[in-house]
This record gives sequence, C-alpha cells and structure tokens, in this order.
Amino acid sequence: MLTLKRCVPAAVPGIMFLSGGQTEEEATAHLNVMNAKFYPAPWKLSFSYGRALQQSCLKTWKGDNANAAAAQAALLTRARANSAACAGTYAKAA
Repeated sequence: MLTLKRCVPAAVPGIMFLSGGQTEEEATAHLNVMNAKFYPAPWKLSFSYGRALQQSCLKTWKGDNANAAAAQAALLTRARANSAACAGTYAKAA
C-alpha cells in the first residue's frame, strides 16, 4: 500500500486488480481484506471482476431460461458480497 500511496495520485478515482485465477470467494475475501486493512485509502480499491463475479450465476443459468430466476438470485448474492467487501465489512456466510 505504501508503494501505491507514493506512486498513484490521490486524484485517481480507483485502482482495480484482476481477479483471474481466484475463486469467487477468494476474490471477495481478498477485496474485503484490502478495504478493511487500508481504509481510508485515497482511491476506491476493487477488482476488475468477470468470472469471479459471474461464475456461480453462469453455472446456475446453464443457458436455460428456466433457470433465469435462480441465476439472477446467484448474481445478486455475489453482488451483495462484493459490495460489502468494497466497504471492508464482508463476512462469509456459514
């Protein structure tokens, strides 16, 4: 974090990390740690999600419209988890 503070101007609105190679849960947990440990940072810290946000949604949907409601619920679950992680308040559901 010290390197980022020395090298990235506070005027930069956010720093996005790639979540590739991580599971959804790992990416969310890592994002939470960054935001909890380094709050307040001069910029927003997040991931450039993709598969880490959408994987469970896509697995649930399977391209079948009959699964659309369940897929939307899965996406909402991930969105809520990552929203909490952006605030540093995420706690993994039991």
